[in-house]
Amino acid sequence: MRTILLNDTRSNGHVGCNLVIENTLAECRRVGMDVIDTVPNSASDDAAIVKRRVDDYDLLLVNGEGSMHDDRPKAIEMARAAAVAKKQGKRVVLFNTVWQHNHELNEFLPAFDQIYCRESYSKQAIQQAGATAAVVPDMTFATVVEPLEGPGNDIAVLDSFDRRTTLRLAWRSAIHGYHYMPMDVRHFHKVSKRWLPTMLLRLRSPDHFCTPADRFLERLAQREAVLTPRFHGLCLLLLLERPFVSVASNTFKTEGMFSDIGIDPALIAPLTDTFRYLNRRRLLERAGEATQYLPQIRQYKAAARQQIREMFHTIVGSQRAVA
Repeated sequence: MRTILLNDTRSNGHVGCNLVIENTLAECRRVGMDVIDTVPNSASDDAAIVKRRVDDYDLLLVNGEGSMHDDRPKAIEMARAAAVAKKQGKRVVLFNTVWQHNHELNEFLPAFDQIYCRESYSKQAIQQAGATAAVVPDMTFATVVEPLEGPGNDIAVLDSFDRRTTLRLAWRSAIHGYHYMPMDVRHFHKVSKRWLPTMLLRLRSPDHFCTPADRFLERLAQREAVLTPRFHGLCLLLLLERPFVSVASNTFKTEGMFSDIGIDPALIAPLTDTFRYLNRRRLLERAGEATQYLPQIRQYKAAARQQIREMFHTIVGSQRAVA
């Protein structure tokens, strides 16, 4: 089955996004889907690209990830590409997606033959807009990792989707003596404009910049507790079964995933409290509260891997049925 993957987020240079695409391509290979091309999220006109490739593919696989909310311009562009593919008579599948606060974007829902959301809140939003969707956890949960048994050592802080918050976290992590572990592998270039914080950070965490995913996961698994403003950072911490403090994001994806797992959403720190949790005592206390949900987390992880595998079997099976 000739497939084009739309919204290849590896161009973000982000550990989580890299894992999402690598896992997606691996699952496609496993079920016999031939991904002939991927369209990076940095592309300027998705619809035009899809239109030009009309004779090249059978299935358009759209990686929604964190894009499909608030009628964002990029989300509209991706949806228009889906509509073009649908008009061409292609099968179109939206997977690994959030869906929140959309109006114009809701009009494009009929363009998708199948929709898979990462959490139940997005599914509810799609249902309220008159479409149907299934819940399959984020593609990072297809990553094969071995959790570290026993307590880790030291505290780590991940970066944020917000650049200003990222710079402040970098600086204050150095002051507190925490390991600063940016998931954005281009992060060094962002903070290098402020040479003093950069020098302090590299002295404290010299190998956490531009780190390959496997090395990043290995380091993350060794931490005693981690403050994560990143959704994908949270997903990896759940996989590794490490104590965490999760900060709210710009959508309800964390709240939705916590609801699906069975974790009290009160454990999610508001964005305004991000820097309060740099206090060691407060961070360790909140991270300790998260460990009580380890049985639910393990059950969720095991089910997630199976659901991801079943999703790809269903996608390829539906396409063959149409053909």
